Amino acid sequence: MNKCIMLAIDTDLSPTTQHALISIGAFLEQVAPSIRVLLVNVIPITQVVPAQPGMYIGQILPGAATVAQREHAEATLYKARLILAQQGIPMSKSEGIVREGLPADEITRTAREFQASFIVVGRHNDTFKQKIRRLLIGSTSQRVMQLSTCPVYVAMLPPPPKPATWSIGIKQPSKSIWMNIPLH
Repeated sequence: MNKCIMLAIDTDLSPTTQHALISIGAFLEQVAPSIRVLLVNVIPITQVVPAQPGMYIGQILPGAATVAQREHAEATLYKARLILAQQGIPMSKSEGIVREGLPADEITRTAREFQASFIVVGRHNDTFKQKIRRLLIGSTSQRVMQLSTCPVYVAMLPPPPKPATWSIGIKQPSKSIWMNIPLH
């Protein structure tokens, strides 16, 4: 049986995407060396059209990716394949595909087309900027989970370690005073 795992790769090969590549690469190297890895980079192409005869306000029409966008996507996929190769997944077991359109739609469409066993997507940490973005335009990883017909693994960066502190206590007869002193 030809198993396929699909990884969605963002345009900038963000730290979250790199974490997903490394974690899934380490997993595959140990448990399933015969699985094929499909890397997909979606160039988001939308064009909002103002009201014109026969169109409603804000209708979205597909555009076309530029040559520079396509070259950048191909280079990003090649870098992602190199990261997997460093994790022990040979280049012959991975393939990169560039798609154009709405990212979640294209990711799930490609997964169905290649009969992926499951999909791996990255999710950005909950910074204020990301919370606002999710509120306004939604989350690609959430949309992939809604549209997918196969299991979805959402990779997030682990939270940064908290700085170590020393606790110093001073006890006086009537009260206690505690201070946390950060260690640098």
